[in-house]
Amino acid sequence: MKKFVFFVAAFLIISSFPISNSMGIRYKDKIFWRVDVTKDVIYGSNYENGSLVKLKMDVYEPHGDRASKRALVICIHGGGFVGGDKSNRHMVYICKDLARRGYITASINYRLQPKNNVDFEKAITAAMYDAKAAIRYFRRYAEKWRVDENKIALLGSSAGAVTALHACYLRGAKYEGDSGNPGYSSNVSACVDLWGGLFKNVTAIDSGEPPVLIIHGTNDSVVPFSEAINITKRCDEVGVYYEIYPLKGAGHAPWNKMNEFLPHIINFLYKKMIKAYSYETIQNNVEIEFVSGFGIKIAAHNYNEYPIYNFALQKIEIVGIMVFGLTPGVTSVDEIPAGGTAYLSFLVLGMGMAYITAGICYEEEGKIIKKDIYCEDLVIGPFVMVITQW
Repeated sequence: MKKFVFFVAAFLIISSFPISNSMGIRYKDKIFWRVDVTKDVIYGSNYENGSLVKLKMDVYEPHGDRASKRALVICIHGGGFVGGDKSNRHMVYICKDLARRGYITASINYRLQPKNNVDFEKAITAAMYDAKAAIRYFRRYAEKWRVDENKIALLGSSAGAVTALHACYLRGAKYEGDSGNPGYSSNVSACVDLWGGLFKNVTAIDSGEPPVLIIHGTNDSVVPFSEAINITKRCDEVGVYYEIYPLKGAGHAPWNKMNEFLPHIINFLYKKMIKAYSYETIQNNVEIEFVSGFGIKIAAHNYNEYPIYNFALQKIEIVGIMVFGLTPGVTSVDEIPAGGTAYLSFLVLGMGMAYITAGICYEEEGKIIKKDIYCEDLVIGPFVMVITQW
């Protein structure tokens, strides 16, 4: 096993960089200090109770973000289809939390029903049309908002979760509606369901459709927990990925448990929408990924029943930051046992948003395997002092 130890003097840069408050992996860690909010963005229009109304949303962005494309999460408030607003404090909290991790987020308003005359089928349809219009809006103006069109998720609570589920899984022209931005796709990459349901439309979930995270109180008397189970059964039938996190003993809308379930949302989105595209590669039961922590680390997880050898870092390409120094040479681990994990790490002395390509190789059953892995939005700096050793 090679062992390298490098000592680098700390340095101070006085500048106006507003990028990060710590090192970390975008979308997984909180890497931005502040969030910018653009209120009352009009994303469409439609008739509500006989009057044409403008559909509005508030958009949240990481302050000082320079990424050319950002993953998007559209949040949909609850309220029984008769109340609620995009300024719902829980939706605002989630929007800001995700924005600090590097997402662009939006909290949308949608059409509501009269309190004394609720037609729930009509309400769900109208809300679904509006949510799909919001998705299409961000594809239409993807360049303006710097949205990665391949990384769009819906997140809703209660009536908002019902809306998110229907917008995610009811596909085809007849479900698009006429709330704005025609001609653009309303497909998404993932769905987060907070105590919602698909009811009679659960069979709309079909093979190859987006993964879903279900968080639901087991004692929910408004939207029964059985609705969550019905979704999991349908996903099992058609092979759609899902995760379910039952909140044991909880009723409807248990926001007091947010600290418990929010990490599941972060991990689900990172794993099923972000990491699947940018951060990992799996081949022959060996998973290689960038991981957060002190310094810049690359992990190799050996899922084989035999060891792999000579796991090594062969090249590093860094774009997008001012680099003052980079650890030279190749670092390696001689052997990773069956079921084991090993880490490579390297020093970058710089500041800013990095786009990194790492060339990796290892030996498996006598074959040399080489591959490049990518990390699109790693935040570095302004102090980076790494001792690289195992």
